[in-house]
Amino acid sequence: MDNKFKKILNRMEREDILDNLNGSELFSEFGEHTPKEKLIEIILKNYTLLEFFIGDLFDDDGKSNNYWNNDQHPSEQMSPFPLDRKIMCADLGIDFNINIDELRKKILGEINKNFDNKDIQNKINFISTLPFSTSYSYDLKNILEYHEMSSKGKKEELVEIVAKNDLIVKYAMNKCKGELEKDDAKKICDFLSIDSKGNRDELLQRINDYVFKN
Repeated sequence: MDNKFKKILNRMEREDILDNLNGSELFSEFGEHTPKEKLIEIILKNYTLLEFFIGDLFDDDGKSNNYWNNDQHPSEQMSPFPLDRKIMCADLGIDFNINIDELRKKILGEINKNFDNKDIQNKINFISTLPFSTSYSYDLKNILEYHEMSSKGKKEELVEIVAKNDLIVKYAMNKCKGELEKDDAKKICDFLSIDSKGNRDELLQRINDYVFKN
């Protein structure tokens, strides 16, 4: 993950980070005592969470505030959100003097760049092995719906969305550990080209090590 967004988030107080994540279902498992460093680490490993967080900057398109159009330091301004678009654009090397829709597109584009598929290829491969629309809670459709995400679209696109979210991949892995039978675990190992010999627990551990090797 690029440290540009880490720099941006580090400017914020821990309480402000928590306040602005309260609306995200994906963040619900973390409590008010989570250290700031851990909060930032979690955000930077989850595309949907980072997009949700940065997306708050665009609520109401900023039209109700002059906050986005002046040079004051954020601490000197009155705003419900303690991040400044102009400062963020400077951090990201984005021209601030463009229309709001283009600005949003460019900032979200920078978020997307930080989740390079080659860096999450093992997660993509693992999620690709999961069934779709079955009675198992570890299937892809159930995982998306549990996290209040759309399950409509091409499977490869849904797989990529899940793979870019570390918390969702861990949730899927935990579901597999609880429900996956040995024969299915063996099939996943074969698909991932890893050793498929051994008992169920050994197979699941190899899958886990493959997915989270980084």
